[in-house]
Amino acid sequence: MASDVTCEKLREVGAELALGVLPGRERAVAVAHLDRCAACRECIEHMTLVATD
Repeated sequence: MASDVTCEKLREVGAELALGVLPGRERAVAVAHLDRCAACRECIEHMTLVATD
């Protein structure tokens, strides 16, 4: 995953991120994107809730 991840790319790996199985470097880049993108943050929060139920 590139360091300038797009919303589209983040949503492609969103399930892996929500499940906690995204590899370290990719996870760091994804989390950096979430720090600046409220829409993606909300999307991943919903995925995380579904994954933990």
